[in-house]
Amino acid sequence: MKNNFSIVHVSLSNLLYYENEICLLFNDTNWYTDHKKLKQLFMLKNANGFCALYDNKVIGFVFYIIYSSHAWTGYINVNYKFRHNGVATLLKKVVIHECKKIGIKTIRLTTRKELISLNTALNFKKERTILKYTLSNKKIFENNCKYNNLLSRKDIKKIISFDNSIFDGDRAERILKHVSCCPKLIWSIYKKNILKGFALAWKYRKAIRVGPVICDDRNLLKLMQNIFITLKQNYSEIDIVVYKDDTLMNDICNKFEMSCSNKEYQLLYSEKPYNQQHQLLRSVWGKATG
Repeated sequence: MKNNFSIVHVSLSNLLYYENEICLLFNDTNWYTDHKKLKQLFMLKNANGFCALYDNKVIGFVFYIIYSSHAWTGYINVNYKFRHNGVATLLKKVVIHECKKIGIKTIRLTTRKELISLNTALNFKKERTILKYTLSNKKIFENNCKYNNLLSRKDIKKIISFDNSIFDGDRAERILKHVSCCPKLIWSIYKKNILKGFALAWKYRKAIRVGPVICDDRNLLKLMQNIFITLKQNYSEIDIVVYKDDTLMNDICNKFEMSCSNKEYQLLYSEKPYNQQHQLLRSVWGKATG
């Protein structure tokens, strides 16, 4: 079997040839996606993927995106019938190879505990622990707050320049492009007309997911309070994915009696020393923040 499948590169230009089979692959493994979501992924700058083909049919898929100094890979899926044949390993090896070709030697991915060993064999190491908090059927005290669902050019410029240590041009462009693809709720905190923090929320499966949250310690509680109160008035379930070592954000989630439902791990492949992201990045944006 291992010598009988081939790997093909996928980008926005040739996505049409493979998108039906990629969507079927995800739906058959109870990891629902659709053509719209798939296209949104590939519309992001420097977004790519690889498909594993067997008998000219898609049996495996991996997605990756290149930032200025590192890459993120995810959405790795293999047809049940072809698992334990090295398909996923080969797909990840191809991603590593392609990243090295353009000088990217740092790659991140997110995975479950039972899959860590499969990635450490490829020299991925555990970097951070990620916790998912869920808020449902809880009454939050009343409070007046405002939010908007449109970004002005002025807001965009402020977000891009907000903190260069976490928001390089690629990351900002990716988030802003994703915002333009589907409706979002957007919160921001200003002090004397200076942007101190902001956050997004969007529909994610059956819940509303909050993230990314970019904020300093002083304003974080107020920002999250406004977000949770607003969303609770309109949605039955809210979730947020945060780093375990972000003590303040975890304390806030516990303050609002959010339940911690699962734990995942951010793994790092790197051939050079790499500084952790600035602490202002308080939450993981879905599974594709990088």
